[in-house]
Amino acid sequence: MCVRAIPIDEAVAMIDLRAAMDELVGKQLAERITPAQLKEIRGLMTAVGLKAEGNAGNASMGVRGNLF
Repeated sequence: MCVRAIPIDEAVAMIDLRAAMDELVGKQLAERITPAQLKEIRGLMTAVGLKAEGNAGNASMGVRGNLF
């Protein structure tokens, strides 16, 4: 099996695309999530050592970590 080397400009473009998709998904989630779902997600994040920020009113969350 052969793995292709990815040029730095292509890697940067992929990271930019992933960041844009994450932002879109986050906005859609904030519009649709129920308080019960938000509570469950916060519990799961706490269980794995991540910090949830914000409140159920705006459903904003900050997650530290890598894009990949």
